[in-house]
Amino acid sequence: MDDLNSASSDFNTLKEDPVFLSSLLFKYVKVEILKNVVYSGYLESIDPLHYSIVLNVLQKEDKRKVLIPGHAILNVTVQEEIPDLVLDTTAEQNIAEDILKKKQKTILWLEKNLLPVSESGENIIVGNAKILPPYSEHDICIINPMVVSQLRKTIVQMPNDI
Repeated sequence: MDDLNSASSDFNTLKEDPVFLSSLLFKYVKVEILKNVVYSGYLESIDPLHYSIVLNVLQKEDKRKVLIPGHAILNVTVQEEIPDLVLDTTAEQNIAEDILKKKQKTILWLEKNLLPVSESGENIIVGNAKILPPYSEHDICIINPMVVSQLRKTIVQMPNDI
């Protein structure tokens, strides 16, 4: 860990050590770039060719990804203090409610299209096919490509106000 903290020197010298660069992955770092701009976030990836960096930057209730071109980076430092992350339980509840509504809506739509529909836990069963949460056209599990195609068409045609 000492190497990570003491190696906050010039980024150009750090480029020569691929082992060090890979040790920075998924660490909370401070990246200093040109024009006195500083970003702090979790280092998601490093381009091995041009040394560009992708950071997950945390903001109040949001996060965003920032792509920093390698030529603009002056320094990268591993941060000891990581910001407190507060989990928003209401957002999780809203997501669960939305998924449940989507499930009911999908079942209703499939029944309107005269398809044999049943439930098995959180999955929707249509004949031999399963539709998994979050119940979109990409969440269909069956080997038969013709059935997948027909179910996808049906789900895509589902109106929003059903």
